[in-house]
Amino acid sequence: MDLIILLVLIAIIVFFFKDFTAFVYFLGIVEIFLRIVNFIANHIGVSELSVWMNNNFPNSIFSILAKYSNGLLYEVLCWLLVMCFCVLLFHLVKYFIKRH
Repeated sequence: MDLIILLVLIAIIVFFFKDFTAFVYFLGIVEIFLRIVNFIANHIGVSELSVWMNNNFPNSIFSILAKYSNGLLYEVLCWLLVMCFCVLLFHLVKYFIKRH
């Protein structure tokens, strides 16, 4: 289910913005959101809420890829995701340097 939701959101972003940069920013936003939810789930004092968050939110985009693929396909998808994160890092550094 989480893969379908992620693919639909990516399709919506690509359809509306038609820009690779928007796609990269979206991947970064989703990854940061999932990491924050994972951190909160692991460090919150309410066990019922922690269990619910761990069951309903994946740890990261990498865990979604690992859940639905394996072997060479998983490795290729992970490297593509890492390249997208490198592009995101490039755009963030470029923005930071341009502002200062």
